[in-house]
Amino acid sequence: MTDTERLLGDHGARIERLEEDFNKIDDRLREIGLCLARIDKTLNQAKGGWKTLTALGIFASGIFGAVLAWWLRGPS
Repeated sequence: MTDTERLLGDHGARIERLEEDFNKIDDRLREIGLCLARIDKTLNQAKGGWKTLTALGIFASGIFGAVLAWWLRGPS
């Protein structure tokens, strides 16, 4: 076996390891992308929930303010 053949075999093995590592990284990046998509979906749902709670709070404070103003005025 010549030095060239040995080097080619060594390089071939290193290339195969690099391809395996690349495939693992590619799979991991896909998993991360799916996780980010789920996080984005959850945050969008939470944003809608906060808007609803804020609207309910504003409505309740308006009703409370009106009742308090009526009560403080006393009987007319």
